[in-house]
Amino acid sequence: MAAVLVCEKTLQEKDDVFTPVRLVDLFRFAAAETPSQVAVSAIAILKAIGPTEDIEHQMWFSIENPHGQVLQVTEPNRFRFVVADSKIPYGLNAPLHIWVPTEPGTSYIIFNFDGSELARAPFTLQQTEPAPATGA
Repeated sequence: MAAVLVCEKTLQEKDDVFTPVRLVDLFRFAAAETPSQVAVSAIAILKAIGPTEDIEHQMWFSIENPHGQVLQVTEPNRFRFVVADSKIPYGLNAPLHIWVPTEPGTSYIIFNFDGSELARAPFTLQQTEPAPATGA
């Protein structure tokens, strides 16, 4: 099982457990207050069960922008799974914190594992119209 959750931020607790905070997929900003970049966080979850080979794996994140361009946003992280009991699920939880250009439209955070896309999650940046002025 693999998934990506887009959130406002992730916390790493004292016991090294990650907590996604405020799952979101729509970020709004006013035209007059448009920042040049918006902070986006996500967490990728990968779980499996059964025996595993003692081989090196790689994982990394990419983003597909509203124009369809895919950009790698993290370097590959190399690791091995240590499985003590093949009857217990194993895997990883990988947080991501990035700044993306404020460009209206839908983008995707992509979780890549061993050269393949395993999961993606959309998020949308939406520019809001200014409220009409009211006469006094």
